[in-house]
Amino acid sequence: VLQVLKFRHLQKLLRLLKLSLALGFLVLSEPARSADYPAGLVTEAEALLENLNDGTEIVLIDTRPQRAYEKGHIPGAVWIDVGEWKAAFESGEDGSTWGARLGALGVTPEARVVVYDDGFSPRAARSWWLLRYWGITQATILNGGWQAWTEASGMISQDPPTPTAASTAQSLSPVESRLLVGDQLRSLLADNGAPQLVDVRSEREFFQGSVPGAINLDWNDLVDKETGKLLTPDALRQKFVDAGIDPNRPIATYCRTGGRASVSAFALEAIGSPGPKNYCGGWTEWSAAQDSAP
Repeated sequence: VLQVLKFRHLQKLLRLLKLSLALGFLVLSEPARSADYPAGLVTEAEALLENLNDGTEIVLIDTRPQRAYEKGHIPGAVWIDVGEWKAAFESGEDGSTWGARLGALGVTPEARVVVYDDGFSPRAARSWWLLRYWGITQATILNGGWQAWTEASGMISQDPPTPTAASTAQSLSPVESRLLVGDQLRSLLADNGAPQLVDVRSEREFFQGSVPGAINLDWNDLVDKETGKLLTPDALRQKFVDAGIDPNRPIATYCRTGGRASVSAFALEAIGSPGPKNYCGGWTEWSAAQDSAP
């Protein structure tokens, strides 16, 4: 009888051991999961391909060099000169002028817009930021850009598009809360009320001179170098925390003229940071104001 009881007890132990090993294997083999990006911020290539196949109306904006665009682009995509957009913003063009510029591309405040570059880049991010600044609330970035599109076997076209221009003149209103200007920042620093400042330039640029109190976190560290995609929300949050930046407190990003800072502003929105601002004037503006900018 004792031998039977011992045998049965041993069988139970073996079953428990097998179950534990199986569960352990499942835990170890389960890929790490992270929270999704906020809705309407990032577009994945597979989702875009499905949307286009379904006939969903999307304005596609290609920010790559024009020669690359002419060699092949996503069907229906329009090409923009990001440098021209940057100059237009810096010159202070008003909402009517921007309304006409975007309207000619078929972009209205209600339009779904997907911006892309070769990968996740300052060109794409600057264009996205400008669209959001002018109230285009459904502007997104194609995660991984052209690289992700081709890897997803997306269609390629060399045909020039015929965008459907907005039917009526539109005057756009800027979302001022997205922007931080130099005078505001100097005033906030003088009153000890400045947000956390993230200098997204390279370490070498940072040590050559920076805005007082800024923390350096290179924008390149927020993008996967192999895939050209933005890091996952969990990984992004860890990058900011490790650099000494609290994502839950107000933050302003800057570089030289706002492009690289737009990548970091996007990343902060991707982790739910409250209203990150872009100091578009950046180091170029700050260092030029020698009398009032320490």
